[in-house]
Amino acid sequence: MYGLPLFENDEDFEIGNNVMVMEIDVVLMKGKRNKGNPTTYVIHEQDDNLAFCPIIHFLAIAFADNAFDSEKISKPEDIYNLQVPTNLNSIQIKWKPDMQDKPIFRRATRTADGIRISLDKALAYDTCNKNLKRLGRSAGFSDNVTLYCLRRGVANVVDGVATDAERNQILGHSRAEIFQKYYLSQRVKRDVQSAYLGRPSKDSLIQRIGQMSMTRDVRAPTALTSKQLSTIARHPRVVELRAAKKALSAELKSVSGKIKDGKGTELHHRYTLASKELASEQEYLRRSTLEQLRSEYFKDVDTLEVDQQLTERPSSSDKDAESKVIDFTFEARTRLAVQLFQGQNDTARSSSRVEVLEDLVNLCTLRETPRLRRQDESSLDELDTAEPDLFPIKGDLDESSVQWNRTGSVATGPSDPKVLKGTGAELPQAA
Repeated sequence: MYGLPLFENDEDFEIGNNVMVMEIDVVLMKGKRNKGNPTTYVIHEQDDNLAFCPIIHFLAIAFADNAFDSEKISKPEDIYNLQVPTNLNSIQIKWKPDMQDKPIFRRATRTADGIRISLDKALAYDTCNKNLKRLGRSAGFSDNVTLYCLRRGVANVVDGVATDAERNQILGHSRAEIFQKYYLSQRVKRDVQSAYLGRPSKDSLIQRIGQMSMTRDVRAPTALTSKQLSTIARHPRVVELRAAKKALSAELKSVSGKIKDGKGTELHHRYTLASKELASEQEYLRRSTLEQLRSEYFKDVDTLEVDQQLTERPSSSDKDAESKVIDFTFEARTRLAVQLFQGQNDTARSSSRVEVLEDLVNLCTLRETPRLRRQDESSLDELDTAEPDLFPIKGDLDESSVQWNRTGSVATGPSDPKVLKGTGAELPQAA
């Protein structure tokens, strides 16, 4: 991908005089990594909902990375002022030569200055998958949203519009049987009832039934409360492991003075293993407890809703809709929450795109300052094992702890979980 072709607009798009597209060569297909010719996908600007426009998101990263070959492109407005000359069918908005082999999506790394976006290390699949799961949880999905969900969703959508050969090319499959065995939805996608009765098909209804958003509920728990975390901190196994770590820490300090000075010794190795075991146990208990809470919530919430309505009490969802106001930390995020998810008329399209792109670029350049460590040992255990928060979803950063920076961006043995039940890890009620 060496640039963005800019074409003169035609009747298919309502976004202005020109339209940008992008060709993406995929060479790391499953089963044939770097083998044969790459599969090339073409993506384009979306002319209705900017949240689903891939081009504007790529442009934001390009501006944040200063990736444009032309030095005259310095602000988002410059992009949308370009025109295709009458003697050409298109022009290429090219990247700098040194940017062409640089990963577009890069991982966050720990540095002496805090969490920073790496200049050359690609974002790992597992990290992206974990972030997507967290995003889906915050959005209220009952099932985990993963990259495979997106792939499987694409497979079933294109199955209705593409030939077998085209579908195999899109998915990188060598034969049609792979889709039929592993990807084809078990839910029949046709309105068999209407077909049998000779009635007009309700295909849109059938499709809605199969969507993950069918059971989405933003009231579902997304994180453990302080009380639930405190319960985990007092779990017998955690207390035991913390005591073992503390004893090894004291012994190591008595021998070496400082923990870091004992590196390479058998005692330091035992201390490291004890620290990892404690972190693993805490993470397991946090994850399994939250999964249990969410499972019970989605199991009970519909019956609670029915009971509330039939006892003539206001629906909890209605009350939530009236009282819930999302407070974003940053003004740019507040504006994006509105602009990304609204349709635009013809006169507002161009200016709206510029404003959205400017806000996206600003968010790409946010950098979080190092956080102060809390001093109680149980809190330190949780802090030491926590991964950097790469994208605060619900405005959970203090604006005073953030700096603007144009050059560096922050994206910022198991136990039985049932023992936690009834000890502070109760299901939050949807009342």
